[in-house]
Amino acid sequence: MKKLAMDIFNYLNDALNVDFSHIEHIDEFPNRYGENVSKFIFKYNIKKDSYSVMHFSIKHDSNILFISNHGYSKFSSMDEIKQKIKQKMEETA
Repeated sequence: MKKLAMDIFNYLNDALNVDFSHIEHIDEFPNRYGENVSKFIFKYNIKKDSYSVMHFSIKHDSNILFISNHGYSKFSSMDEIKQKIKQKMEETA
């Protein structure tokens, strides 16, 4: 796992209180298009009979973050990624 992917995994668990058992992480180095990509899927806003799911991926070579139903965006730091993930979670809360 790349350091950036590990930092995101820890951020989801520590700062956003997403349980490790609700985080799925897949590294594709390289994927079928030749890109180095980390994919994340996690559950949040878990209630008795419902929850929200977020899918996002990071293209390491081109510094692109893709969040499902939100689109692509460039990032230059881990803080930008954290901000976009948190913002998307708040929009769907």
